Amino acid sequence: MARLASTSQLMAHLRLDSRDFEVDGMDIWMNDSAATAATIQVTRTGMVLTKTGGTSPGATTLLFATYATLATLATAIEAITGGSWLVTKYAPDASTSTSFCFLAATSVLGYANRYPLQIVDDYWLGQLMDYSTDWIQRWCHRVFASATYTSQVYNGDGSATLVLPQYPVTTFTSIYELVDSTWTAIDSDGYRVDLTNGIVYRVFQWAADPWAEETYGEWTEGRQNLRATYTAGYATIPSELQRLALDIAADVYYQAGRNPRARSDKLGSYAQSYFDTELAPGYKERLVLWARVELL
Repeated sequence: MARLASTSQLMAHLRLDSRDFEVDGMDIWMNDSAATAATIQVTRTGMVLTKTGGTSPGATTLLFATYATLATLATAIEAITGGSWLVTKYAPDASTSTSFCFLAATSVLGYANRYPLQIVDDYWLGQLMDYSTDWIQRWCHRVFASATYTSQVYNGDGSATLVLPQYPVTTFTSIYELVDSTWTAIDSDGYRVDLTNGIVYRVFQWAADPWAEETYGEWTEGRQNLRATYTAGYATIPSELQRLALDIAADVYYQAGRNPRARSDKLGSYAQSYFDTELAPGYKERLVLWARVELL
């Protein structure tokens, strides 16, 4: 599923709020009782773990480019020679290691000095954007990102119009009608497509002259007796729709568990709370502008 906005856009959106959105990624500490000092430093490119005294002292640098996820980074930390560095993970294994917040050299000698490394959890933010995108698209009865729909089957209702669930249509390739158990192609003179609204009109006569009158026919009534291939949706998601998706995701992030409209459920790898079918004030009015009204 193509997200209506990216994780990086959600990060930027959340930064407009004065509240912090960093979370604990992992605790780390030096467990060698013979060590006299131990520090952890987080830079833009990786982590530097330095141990003084005890077994196998020295500095070890772990690059985020090599250990890209929380899981691989934690494994590498505990595999450092001497086996005295220990980790407790809080964020999901798939969280990106580059999203750890910078940290100057800090003492982590012993369990009592274990340090919670802060992370901007892009994995969770990505889950929020997936949720927001899915929620909006289900409410609006349409998919917004451009995609090609091949041999999609629809019901004929005996009218002159076939309303496609996806629009705007950028390319309409073909439409077939099921006649006596055989899929029969409809000649391009037999239909007209409203690309903007995603509506296919059945016509008996194509009027090349824009002032001439077209003769409309009927799509044969039946179940799954029409089959269309077309490309529809936005190559670039409109900015207002992106903002709507970001607002919903931010509401879920900040108000989960405290908002009277929220309900508890599982979101990705987290037990979180998120909005039920009731919309926050103002969202319904914004969503209606994007909904496939014909299908509501």
